[in-house]
Amino acid sequence: MAFDDAGSERRMRVLAVVAIFLLAGCAGAPDEPDEESLWGTCPQWVYGAPQAFNATGADLCIDLNVTEQDGRPLDLYTLELHVTGDLRVRAYDADGGRLPFRVYTPDHDARPTLDLHDEVLEVEVYLTPVAHGSAPAPGPLRLALEGDGGLNVTALPGFRVCGEPV
Repeated sequence: MAFDDAGSERRMRVLAVVAIFLLAGCAGAPDEPDEESLWGTCPQWVYGAPQAFNATGADLCIDLNVTEQDGRPLDLYTLELHVTGDLRVRAYDADGGRLPFRVYTPDHDARPTLDLHDEVLEVEVYLTPVAHGSAPAPGPLRLALEGDGGLNVTALPGFRVCGEPV
């Protein structure tokens, strides 16, 4: 079966035009995103420099005091917790209100308290509710520790960005 050159060339041009139309949506922001699209969803975050803290003994507190970076408000912390021994960890905002830990599990559990024993765990603590259009409320974060264990924390502050280049 032989193809004539003019017919093959025409088919290739038609395929190229169809491909351009199909791929056009991948090139930029849609004019009107549909409700299921995540384009422009707020909040979104850019992360600052990590901070490291160590604590041992009973009934200690670790205060994380970053509140903004480059004019962007602090919105969350991602924490990597290295625990030796037995330790109970709670998170508090600037007004003394309890903040839940969001644990990296398949269902993203939210836990008010972490009871840890010789383990490494990565969690997030949101300083404000995660919702489209909610205003950030930056403030210091206090981790209260109880028990006889030790804790090494690497804290990665997340600053809210929305509708701006990062």
